[in-house]
Amino acid sequence: MNSIKEQVSQGFVDLHKIAHDKGDFATDGAISPEAFKAQSDHTLKCSRERLAQLETLTDRPTRENFLIPLDDIARCLANKRGICWTFETVHPDAAMRQVIEQVAQALDKISIEINQSSRLAYIMEDLDNEPLDELDKRFVAHWKRDFRRAGCFLSPDPRVQVKQLQVREAELGRKYDRNLVDGQRSMLVKPAQLKDLSDEFMETHPVREDGMIELKTTYADRMSVMEFCDDDSIRESLWFLCKQVRCDPRGNISAAFVPDTAL
Repeated sequence: MNSIKEQVSQGFVDLHKIAHDKGDFATDGAISPEAFKAQSDHTLKCSRERLAQLETLTDRPTRENFLIPLDDIARCLANKRGICWTFETVHPDAAMRQVIEQVAQALDKISIEINQSSRLAYIMEDLDNEPLDELDKRFVAHWKRDFRRAGCFLSPDPRVQVKQLQVREAELGRKYDRNLVDGQRSMLVKPAQLKDLSDEFMETHPVREDGMIELKTTYADRMSVMEFCDDDSIRESLWFLCKQVRCDPRGNISAAFVPDTAL
């Protein structure tokens, strides 16, 4: 069996171009939790180093020396967050999902640090908008808005309060997403109603003793059925069933569910 170091290295060797193009996040669904954590730590470390370099910028900020590097950092973190969300939603390994929770917390932390970086905010204020095209100007306007909302121009005490609120918001958001994943509903359908689904899908959804197949509101089931099932009634029923998974404002799953459906 390959060591963790070999798994990480091989992942970047095989997917080097993808990793480069998409912010160094590329990974394999079969990667071990340890290797995924090591890969994520590498991404976070590189992002922090690039962020520190950007905050020490002394030249007049331009598109090339400031906007593009800032966008690269944000894109890299967004891609890592996207793969975390995908794995959290569909990965069957509880150990991997636990690692993802740790990585998600680290991503939230660095995102808050970026948004609250007064140094970045003041550099952005010093940027000359005149040479920029409309898309770049919109990019700048959104960052200025986010810096302002994060309290970058407030006095120290209010900034601390804003940070505490952002941390709390991130915690509740993770809990909300986790509860939506855990709060699965299910419905029973006849095998003939899934005739358009792939052999791989059917292998993971065996026929029960009563002759029915169970579909769940998981991301994997939902996307497969919505994309490939030709039976309108199945797609409609599963869509409505997914909408019955709700959380209260604190992120707790609601108990007001309808009974499991059998078609």
